[in-house]
Amino acid sequence: MRPPPAPPPPVLDELDKRLAREIERLRVRYQLSLDEFRGLYVSDEQVDALLGRGREHTVEIGEPTAALAGVIDGNERWMHVVRTFGLSAVDQDVLLLALAPDLDLKYETVYAYLNDDVTRKWPTADLAARVLGPERARAEVIESIGPASRLRRERLIETVEQPASRPSLLNAGFMVRPLVSRFLQGLQITEPPDVNGADHDDEDPLSDVPYPTERLHEWRRLARMVMQRNGDSPVIVITGPGGSGRLSVARALANEMGLPLRRLDLRAARRDHMLASAIQDRALERRLIPSAVCVYGVRALLDADGRVSPEHTTLLAELPAAHGPVMLLADTDIPWRDLLGRQHALAVALDIPAYSERRTLWRDQLARVHIDVGDAGERVLADRFAFTPGAIARTASAARDRHAVAGAAESPTVADIAQAARIESRTPLGSLAVMVASHHRWSDLVLPAPVIERLKDIASAIQHRHVVYGEWGFARRVATGLGVKVLFAGASGTGKTMAAGVIAREVGLDLVKVDLSGLVSKYIGETEKNLDKVFASVRSGNALLFFDEADALFGKRSEVKDSHDRYANIEVAYLLQKLEAHDGVVVLATNIRRNIDDAFSRRLHYVVDFPQPDAADRERLWRGMFPPESPVDDVDYGLVAREFELCGGDIRNVVLEAAFLAAAEPAAIGMRHLARALAQQQAKQGRTPNAAEFQRNFGSA
Repeated sequence: MRPPPAPPPPVLDELDKRLAREIERLRVRYQLSLDEFRGLYVSDEQVDALLGRGREHTVEIGEPTAALAGVIDGNERWMHVVRTFGLSAVDQDVLLLALAPDLDLKYETVYAYLNDDVTRKWPTADLAARVLGPERARAEVIESIGPASRLRRERLIETVEQPASRPSLLNAGFMVRPLVSRFLQGLQITEPPDVNGADHDDEDPLSDVPYPTERLHEWRRLARMVMQRNGDSPVIVITGPGGSGRLSVARALANEMGLPLRRLDLRAARRDHMLASAIQDRALERRLIPSAVCVYGVRALLDADGRVSPEHTTLLAELPAAHGPVMLLADTDIPWRDLLGRQHALAVALDIPAYSERRTLWRDQLARVHIDVGDAGERVLADRFAFTPGAIARTASAARDRHAVAGAAESPTVADIAQAARIESRTPLGSLAVMVASHHRWSDLVLPAPVIERLKDIASAIQHRHVVYGEWGFARRVATGLGVKVLFAGASGTGKTMAAGVIAREVGLDLVKVDLSGLVSKYIGETEKNLDKVFASVRSGNALLFFDEADALFGKRSEVKDSHDRYANIEVAYLLQKLEAHDGVVVLATNIRRNIDDAFSRRLHYVVDFPQPDAADRERLWRGMFPPESPVDDVDYGLVAREFELCGGDIRNVVLEAAFLAAAEPAAIGMRHLARALAQQQAKQGRTPNAAEFQRNFGSA
């Protein structure tokens, strides 16, 4: 047997009296008939039953009723809304009228009956004026629902679309905002998970954030200052690259403040065309329940030029810090000030952790996935990959998963983890740069011994940067970036690109070769944007950035004679600034050393000259250019080395063309194939092959 329904709360009982009184008034005036089909399908008997009154218990039209606001005074949440938003007695009566259908669905039927339209199950301005009168003046009630009213301005109620056939002021419907309704009913306030995530129980202590102790103390002071300001605190803007721990810091700060953290993802909100409503809901929500708001996904508001779109300027002014702490998470290149309007802000800049902190992060994250590479391995990883905490965590997981897929029994090695790290950090650059695979070793370089030694010095410097800059404290003596900048100078084909590849392979870095044709733009400002993308992509130090024919970009600045010269000089100055600030490895290669601007030369750590090979080196190049499996027939390496002063790149081209000629016959590669290929190479260089010279060297070949 079903238990009897619970009696209505006193406030609803009082509302029932008012509704019953209005029903009787309408019946007397014949605005509603006793006919069962009047008002479409809501009958008089049905309404009487819903209100719990038969005909013998009708309310007298003149019977006095209590003020609705006075009946509900004891409800703590209701009083919080009243005090927070400064609601008048009329505002409270109107709000309760809008709330009633959420408390009991019978009011939908009653409102439809009073509206004389079964499809309009909500209160209207006219209905509110009738139900709340005569105690409340009609104009006062209607005004409390209007666009300028406190209820609408504070977004406690929202309008319902008017009927298209007869829109008017009186038939405008209204309803309580779902957020407010849930709060007043004592329910947990939640938002759709695909728009906003809500974290109420984050317990991330600030001590767990992987940053130096001094910074943790600074952030604790910041949290205390925000709470002590009591509404006069700045917006906290947490900037840094992806994976730098911005959300972790926001959670920890909220925890220090003793507040739950509410998150607002602007990217998801804009995708679902709910940007304005999502921000308004967050603003309303934190006035109902004190909380800190964390806003992220700001890049979704930028236009093609990387600026905040005009329609989004001052968007976050909807979340004033006066109503509680606001934290904005943004990448370092985001113009976040355009979003705040006149609100003042305090920036918390997160960067890639220092070497010692990265060592700790590598140790902790590898231990999490049960990988142990020892102290030496941690040193190598921390030095080679200047990763954010998030990137280190992802790399550790990826190394474990890749190793499991490979089916190897032993634990992943440092080389396995380094490979996972390189894959993790690769960023597509389109036409701006290409990844160059390097398979050469030191033994493949044919260069004078002093040059080889200098190249090994460079590789060693790259590997031991953390010792010099970190452990030995030289970072405090260096005002600019802590990277390694190198210049390779020499004629085309002397091995500059190959040497860069050998160094990259030796130190475990990817080789990224910049394509100047895609980098340099005729449009003002585009070259600088492209440079930003290139340097940002390798900023974490996991790639060696190689500018071939760098004098096209790093050339000497010219005297300004027109606007083209001025902007060209600006590009050179900007590139100088980016090069100086870069913490990674940059190699510039030029065919003519004197073409490089002196300002660049002064900022280079190493300069290596690549000479033309002598006869002995040329013979080594000729011999080394033929793979062991290639068919070679009676090639006189000493002869071609002595007679033809070619560099390594030219020798490679000659051997390849000779091989194609031999494969077409087919036959083994011989002197006659080399003769034809050499003649073609000289023609490419603008030299006319000498028939007598070829007859003397190659005979009938």
